[in-house]
Amino acid sequence: MRRFERTTMRGKQRLATRLAGALGLALTLALTLAACGSHGNAPTLSKPATASLTGTAAGAARYTARVTPINALRVVVTYKGHQIPTTGAQTPAQLRRGSCFGAYVAPLTDGNPATPAEAPGEHDETVPSAPDPNGGMDVDVTPDASLFVDVMARPNDPSAPVLACGQPLSGLRQFFDLYPPTNNSVATGNALFDPISAVRVAISPESGASAAAAAVAPVAWTIHTASCDGVPVGGDTIVKGARAPYGGPVYAALSAGQWWVTLALADGTTLCGQTKAG
Repeated sequence: MRRFERTTMRGKQRLATRLAGALGLALTLALTLAACGSHGNAPTLSKPATASLTGTAAGAARYTARVTPINALRVVVTYKGHQIPTTGAQTPAQLRRGSCFGAYVAPLTDGNPATPAEAPGEHDETVPSAPDPNGGMDVDVTPDASLFVDVMARPNDPSAPVLACGQPLSGLRQFFDLYPPTNNSVATGNALFDPISAVRVAISPESGASAAAAAVAPVAWTIHTASCDGVPVGGDTIVKGARAPYGGPVYAALSAGQWWVTLALADGTTLCGQTKAG
């Protein structure tokens, strides 16, 4: 009986040891995957919101603003141990699609030429981007593994060679290494891809607006918090001659009911409306 009990106890000990080993292996694997950038899902999108923009003057134009949540991307680039600034970059960074020399998507710093070089057969998509208050650049693009980060040798030179390049494993939040195109054995930089919440604003005149009111061109749009005169969240000027819908991206999570949209017109009038879900 005692021999049987000792054998059973040893079996339990061996089982416990195996379970501990399996748990340790699972934990190691989880940490390894996390280090490789397999965590950080894109934020869940909320429902769109609309705002009816009106003025106090009789016969003022009326516009409708539609605010649609989107997934966007924050990119922070480091080269040789130093984060590349978004302004004054001596080694500019840029976002491309498909390869290190694929279609140009957006600048990640200043110093990128107006007509960057692209691979034969590729077509630039050039999307809006803006500096992020927490560092790096916000880009109006959905993160995925087809995007590449390039670090260039010189600012404002379309012929500048690529110093380092790399791509993420997926569209999730992650750090990934950047390598010289001719030698991928030693990383010389890295980049952070961080999916963020953003919105896209589209402002159009309401049907039935008077011809006189509609003839007054809009010159700028802005999103404010709390009121028509609240703290600005984002906005932009409107190019002369542009056609509706007016707007663009704002790199912030939608706060329906707490955002007011204003539209400044060329005659000095400002239209405003509160956003409402739906």
